[in-house]
Amino acid sequence: DEEEDGENDDGSIDSAVVTFLRQHVPRWDLTASLLDVGLDSLDTITIRNKFNKEWKAAAPIELFAPNQTLGELVEQLEQLVDVGR
Repeated sequence: DEEEDGENDDGSIDSAVVTFLRQHVPRWDLTASLLDVGLDSLDTITIRNKFNKEWKAAAPIELFAPNQTLGELVEQLEQLVDVGR
């Protein structure tokens, strides 16, 4: 199952951050803004809080600005996760 193992139809494997975000983002488009993929400000705060709890991280709320693209968010969260290891 794609949700469980992170394997995509093309055989690529999602990072843990991508797998996490795919559970919360209504429409997956790395080039679209968070607002355009269907996330409002309450959604982004909820996702940030869940991310911080799951990874014991401190992702700043600025990462979740409505005009930020989903791709930019993925990149920045992956950097946070890598730094925390």
